[in-house]
Amino acid sequence: VAVGYLVADFETWNLQYSTLTDKAADDFETIPGLAESWEESNDGLTYTYTLREGLLWSDGEPLTAEDVAYTINRSRDEEWYNHFSTVENIEAVAIDERTVEITSSVPDPKLPTMDVYIVPKHIYETLETYEDVESYDGMDGVSSGQYRLVDWRSGQDWTMERNPNWWGRDNGIDRIVFRLFTNADAMAAALQRGEIDAAHNVATNSVEQLEADPDIVVVPGLQGGFTELAMNGGEGGI
Repeated sequence: VAVGYLVADFETWNLQYSTLTDKAADDFETIPGLAESWEESNDGLTYTYTLREGLLWSDGEPLTAEDVAYTINRSRDEEWYNHFSTVENIEAVAIDERTVEITSSVPDPKLPTMDVYIVPKHIYETLETYEDVESYDGMDGVSSGQYRLVDWRSGQDWTMERNPNWWGRDNGIDRIVFRLFTNADAMAAALQRGEIDAAHNVATNSVEQLEADPDIVVVPGLQGGFTELAMNGGEGGI
């Protein structure tokens, strides 16, 4: 969770780890996640979140405010790549098992949204250094999200199965297998043969062929990205 850059990384994390709050798809309004409600202080710097009752990790351990505070504070102190920009100015305190207080040292336009992935304290506290966190593969499958990672074959595929302690709605899907394709034509052919249910980043020259297939729905769109121009990037000051 600390390091990753690709769409596939975030797709897996979104299924494996819940966040304290989430964003609505239509207008990005802050909506409940692990927290069912929250209150803002008069000065707008502190938010107090109340977690859902009876939350459990997939291994049966209680998921509490301690997990939330631990995630925020450790990721801030160690500057975890995918957390630090959100938690840099934030301190978290667990008031009790279901209540966590988050205080920002500066007015923060992101709050009350807190959508960094919450990690299991009882697992991560065995990872003593940030280097240990970076090398953690998640194969113990401890999850707070809808699915947990159960198998991974480098360069081939990874498999996720339903988290028995998932707190959200049931979508009726017990198992998801992500396959990697190095050949775009092979991916399109697998889709047409019904070997896979969905494909991302389909090659342009396959779109027309797939659109003509009555059993396939093609959804066009643009993947977000950016172009960067740097002078002496990474060099120290002169």
